[in-house]
Amino acid sequence: MAKSKDNRKRRCPECEKKFKANRLDMKFCSRKCRNRCNNRKVRIINADTISIDTILHRNYQILKNIGKAKMSRGALSELGFNFHYFTHLQKTEKGISLFFLYHFYYTFGKGNIVFISPKE
Repeated sequence: MAKSKDNRKRRCPECEKKFKANRLDMKFCSRKCRNRCNNRKVRIINADTISIDTILHRNYQILKNIGKAKMSRGALSELGFNFHYFTHLQKTEKGISLFFLYHFYYTFGKGNIVFISPKE
């Protein structure tokens, strides 16, 4: 009579250690390895979101420090402001684009002038 193969012997996908599974659906040798694997997956998925949030937060801090003002686009760029990132866009009845960053907005005037104001 041939010995039956124990199908509960597994190799942990995280640490590569061999282990005997206590349950049929067990993939990892420990909670530590399962958590490491799941945390790495979440970090990879959230990496883009985190970098965008960082840019939005930096832009917000710049506008918050400036307050209501009129300045050149170049001066705002030199402070580290990234014009490609804003929370939403609104068009006025006159067709003027208002770029919002949480409760601040800015718009462009003639000659690369930027008008900054808190949302009222």
